[in-house]
Amino acid sequence: MLLSARSIASLLLLGGVVIFGVAGSFILGHLGHNFNECMDLINSIYFTVVTLSTVGYGDIVPITPIAKIFVVILIVFGMGAFLTALTSISGDLASKRILDLTNKLEKIEEEMS
Repeated sequence: MLLSARSIASLLLLGGVVIFGVAGSFILGHLGHNFNECMDLINSIYFTVVTLSTVGYGDIVPITPIAKIFVVILIVFGMGAFLTALTSISGDLASKRILDLTNKLEKIEEEMS
């Protein structure tokens, strides 16, 4: 199944939000004590995935106002990008299914006439 341009764009947007989250938490973690943990690359990836998946274990927490604002922005854009990707891909799947059923129906109609 091929994805539409809209679905590909929405997946790229989601990837961009993940990169923004990883890079932002990594940079903020190295600019000072913005988080309660050392934000190396692994912790930055972990924090971004846990935050965007809405699990939010609470083991890595933003402490400073700038870190909290960053996390709010990450959540808002992350949820928007995730829902956009989900609806685009779901629409592609539904369109393919409708097309397949339409083709089957046309084939049955041809055989009956």
